[in-house]
Amino acid sequence: MFEEHQKTLATSLEKAIEKNGKQALGISMFDHFFMRFPEARKFFEDTCLADFADVKFRLISDHIVDSVAHPDYATYNLISEIYRHRYFDVHDADYFYGFVDALCEAINDALKEQWTPLQDEHWNEARLAAKAAIQQAFREAGD
Repeated sequence: MFEEHQKTLATSLEKAIEKNGKQALGISMFDHFFMRFPEARKFFEDTCLADFADVKFRLISDHIVDSVAHPDYATYNLISEIYRHRYFDVHDADYFYGFVDALCEAINDALKEQWTPLQDEHWNEARLAAKAAIQQAFREAGD
């Protein structure tokens, strides 16, 4: 199921990374995230975003791909992320949803000239799958 989605996501990610690099995509993702959640900057005060951006980009992109390819794994993996983020006093699922949206926007920005209706459809459906996994993980984690 969703094999076409997986191909579309993988190809889009590959092209965006080839064009802009993971670090620039990660910084773009953070920019989109902070536009939506400016108050969340406090959670990253001691973080060098230039160094961390590509790591966070990879984590979020892996989650989106896993949500389509392996939804049970995606949910299980997120539970440990939820517990880890509690240490930093992050309890709001909206922040997790926000990073999914921000990554999708960064990919779209990178590929804007090449962005197709099929990519749009598949990324939007993957976004919904990722958010469903986040919602389930928060329920299972007790938040």
